[in-house]
Amino acid sequence: MAATPLPRRGPSLDERSRATGIGTGQPAPARWSPRHCWVEGHHGWPGRWPGVILEWRQLDEGWQGRVAFVLVLGREVCLVESWLDADVLRPTAG
Repeated sequence: MAATPLPRRGPSLDERSRATGIGTGQPAPARWSPRHCWVEGHHGWPGRWPGVILEWRQLDEGWQGRVAFVLVLGREVCLVESWLDADVLRPTAG
């Protein structure tokens, strides 16, 4: 007895591969590459914290980066993900 096929949900693996350029010999579409940064001077989290900028957005007030960063609060280590104003984000050396 043949197995009943699963219902299709979304694009096939082949369609997804072609959309990203995998296996075609063509480069994948250009995308933002995450960058390391320092979160520094934020009023809610004083100090300097290592982070990664995941994406950018432009608002009427200016640019913001969506950042994942680590806070050490006493004996607690917290991972925070938040949209932060560009003026509190600093590049890392190198």
